[in-house]
Amino acid sequence: MLYENNFKIKIIPLLLSIVTVFLTSCTQYKVSVDSISTPQAKQKTRYVLTPAHKGVNADNLEYQEFARYTDRALALRGFTKAASVDEANLAILLEYGRSDPHFYEYTYSTPIYGRTGVESSSTYGSVNTYAHGASYSESTTYKPSYGVVGSQINVGTGVLYYRYCKLTGIDVEKYKLTGKMVELWRTTVTSIGSSDDFRRVFPILIGASKDYIAMNTGKKWEFSISEDDKNILEIKGMQKKRRISPTNKPNHKR
Repeated sequence: MLYENNFKIKIIPLLLSIVTVFLTSCTQYKVSVDSISTPQAKQKTRYVLTPAHKGVNADNLEYQEFARYTDRALALRGFTKAASVDEANLAILLEYGRSDPHFYEYTYSTPIYGRTGVESSSTYGSVNTYAHGASYSESTTYKPSYGVVGSQINVGTGVLYYRYCKLTGIDVEKYKLTGKMVELWRTTVTSIGSSDDFRRVFPILIGASKDYIAMNTGKKWEFSISEDDKNILEIKGMQKKRRISPTNKPNHKR
């Protein structure tokens, strides 16, 4: 499978940055968005959404849930959902999934605590008197100090999943005339992380790609996004929606 092969190729250089993100905040997701389009893409905005997976139809409960998120993203980008394919000039194929778990080992160090020396000392003396003289004796008490005296190397085991979502815009009018599926645009978003809960991850993916749908980004954009990001909340229906044109350029500063 293409995405499985891509995962194996990318896992080594990305592993350190992914682990750092998740150790910093469990609500952060590192994503990559890549979108390409034709000049005619902006002319087709009346769409029907359909699953791209074989064996998955519109009655599939998981697909229905993901389609609702996708419809919100498309509406925010200025697309209009058609009542039927006869009224549409664009068919959008929705594809998504995640890889099998990929286990890895990593090393980390932990401090070893012990006695490092003497923090302070106290000396006490006493004089004993006798009939023929006197004697003096003293004793010293030492208070030890404690701190880091070394480090220990440990080995841990983690798991990562490759998650993706792809939207492909097909020219319905050309399909009706020629029977060929002509792509107008394609937007792909990917993420590597430790969560296998794809129902939780999907809104992150589609929300992260929202500002790039049907655009030509010219390259792959990589950034981190949190679950409380404005785009994610809009996709989940938890925040007031704002409508923008599909031709508007997104702000790449993340």
